[in-house]
Amino acid sequence: MMLRTVLAFFVATAFASQFATHSSADILSLYYYKTDIGGGIFQYDFTLSLTNDDNSYAPGQGFNWIIFGDVPSSTSTLPDFALLYETFPNPDIIYTFSGGGHNGPTFLDITNFGTNGWIPIGVGDSVTWGGTSAFDVPDGQLLFSTLVSINGATLTDFKVAVRVPEPASGLLAVGCLVAAACQRRRRR
Repeated sequence: MMLRTVLAFFVATAFASQFATHSSADILSLYYYKTDIGGGIFQYDFTLSLTNDDNSYAPGQGFNWIIFGDVPSSTSTLPDFALLYETFPNPDIIYTFSGGGHNGPTFLDITNFGTNGWIPIGVGDSVTWGGTSAFDVPDGQLLFSTLVSINGATLTDFKVAVRVPEPASGLLAVGCLVAAACQRRRRR
């Protein structure tokens, strides 16, 4: 019984750690995993979620020109990002690169540049994408924004994306050690 309790605690803690709190009251939050896949290449896996922390979202609002690795200069923090996959439900949303005052890898709706975009269904709705880069962006320095708002939703300022620790890295190891110790004790 104790073994099950200990394992349940570590599993719950590992899942809870994946959903780190974001830095401020926002309408959207961007979370990401960064994995060193070797050869000086990192894989970034992103989840953009409607959090509506500031209670400003109303049904039907949407977002376009979603820029990640964004900076207020001409050099993005992810200048060589190579897209591997994306789950945007709108087929008119394409992947490209922006430049100027906002600069970085970008998803944009090519239909009149802002009539549709990504329109979340409700709080918790999210889209995911991933890709690779040779740039190891330090925690707290990966910014994102959306330049075009649809029906009033807006996020034109730079927000910090939250890096989520690798799931079950340290906690799983500790959990396995505790489970092994409990089993060993039980046998005695």
